[in-house]
Amino acid sequence: MRTHKKCWLKLAFLFILAIPVGASALELFLMLSYQDKGRVYRVKTSNEGQLPTGYLFESEPAEGFFVDNYFDFRLLVTKDSNHYVPEKRTLFRQVFDGTIADSENGLQSMTHQDMRNQLIADSLAKPVFRTVGASLSCGTGRKISAQPDKSNFLPGECEILPDHDWYQIPNGSWYQTWHKISEGGRSSYLIHFDEWQNGSVDVIETIWRGVHPAYVTQRPLHQLESSRLLRAVTDGSLELVNGYEKSFVAAEKKASYTWAFNPGFNVSKGELLLYSWLGDKPGNLRVIGRTGEFPLVFESKDPGQRFVGIAGIKALVIGTDIVRGWLKEASMQEAAQIAECSLAAFHYAWETNLLQIMVYSNSDQKLYRFFYDTEKSRLIEPAESFVIDMKPDYMLFDLSGSFYLTAMQQAECLIQKDVEPGYEVETMLFDGLEGVANFDEEKGKYVNSTIPEQVKGQIVFSRSYSQNVYWFGNNRPELIYSADLGKEFFFREFELNRPPLELLSYDYYQVLMLAGKPGNRLGELKPDVPGYPDQYVKPQKAFLGFYQR
Repeated sequence: MRTHKKCWLKLAFLFILAIPVGASALELFLMLSYQDKGRVYRVKTSNEGQLPTGYLFESEPAEGFFVDNYFDFRLLVTKDSNHYVPEKRTLFRQVFDGTIADSENGLQSMTHQDMRNQLIADSLAKPVFRTVGASLSCGTGRKISAQPDKSNFLPGECEILPDHDWYQIPNGSWYQTWHKISEGGRSSYLIHFDEWQNGSVDVIETIWRGVHPAYVTQRPLHQLESSRLLRAVTDGSLELVNGYEKSFVAAEKKASYTWAFNPGFNVSKGELLLYSWLGDKPGNLRVIGRTGEFPLVFESKDPGQRFVGIAGIKALVIGTDIVRGWLKEASMQEAAQIAECSLAAFHYAWETNLLQIMVYSNSDQKLYRFFYDTEKSRLIEPAESFVIDMKPDYMLFDLSGSFYLTAMQQAECLIQKDVEPGYEVETMLFDGLEGVANFDEEKGKYVNSTIPEQVKGQIVFSRSYSQNVYWFGNNRPELIYSADLGKEFFFREFELNRPPLELLSYDYYQVLMLAGKPGNRLGELKPDVPGYPDQYVKPQKAFLGFYQR
């Protein structure tokens, strides 16, 4: 049953959201991460005279971005340690157990030689698990009667074939498979080396500082679990096979991670939470900036997306499983079947112990808002939903509870939409018409025109993109900033037979109409316009960050 206190608490939250976007001393930033660089923009500032909005500095690419209480820009990146050790485990494989004669066939007719050292060190004369009696064979491993759990195989690890027995063999074994390869009239059953190896991925923080921010330092923060299946391939005679001259990674699994930053009340540099997980297992939480325990209020077991948040001296991890449970609890049965936790943002109010959680679901293009009592560990109100006409790349609450989103948008062509809907016209180019007419300034038209019997040309179109930032006020997104991402260019070729003398006075719309008439030709819209290289490159990730006094 709802109480007056619960309603008052919710109204307090909504009142905070209704505060105008300029009411607090807030510096809001947008970070766009590309494959080879990052670009940081100032979106909002309380002092545009000294701190204008717009492009601020170029950084490295990043997987996380925030601003600490010292006004340092902090970026998170991952780096593979490149140090792997064999796992202590066994492998389940369908080992070749056919005839000895078939097992030793290679692709070459010359004398065979063991070439495995070129693929895996110290492999010369190592045993091969295959039919007993073949060269270097020490047996076929241990045959098992039960089928292995096929859900344990990762994509690329093991192609399962019908009607072949399974064997358990040591990790790091050379073994012969049932996969057949043919070349030059000869055929051979391939031999594999498979070894699952453990490694690690470091989460590294880099710091950028200054009025014109520059790189200062970096430090490792956390290690993620990582493992890979290293594979090498030879033919049945242990010689190299074309296309397999090196060992390679056939499958891998790496822990995912997410993060949250809590600036607190201008204490030190704030608190950074790093949370990592693998599959549907419980995750590993590390807190930087605070000692002591940091208990989880709740924890998602979703193997895909999880998001970590901070509620005072506690943490929480949300994912699709929890979101669907909450929607079901709120009697939103249809949403509970399809909603996803594609993005999440959190705002905690110390004085009320209430946590506001905004979740974006890509599957139904909705925002969901939840109010959670961290002391009583339950929702205090049913979920709310909002339909938004965008796909956010990132979402963020500031300290006062204002909610922001960023999304990449394609600009709409607002004039002459019937020319090429969704595109702008850059220019119209005629082929080989230079000097065929003179323009009379007094008459305002071309004179002495000598138009050829056939005229060819191109109309060049463009499509503009921007990364927009929105304030979610009055339960709807309001645009507050737009970063230009450049244009893509396209063109249509046209051919006009017996064009009118007035052709050169026509605009692109009239030329398109002429080209569409019988006897003329209008080509399809195509990219890669000669002389017009595309400017637009889609950011791989986008982040928002703030500094608030």
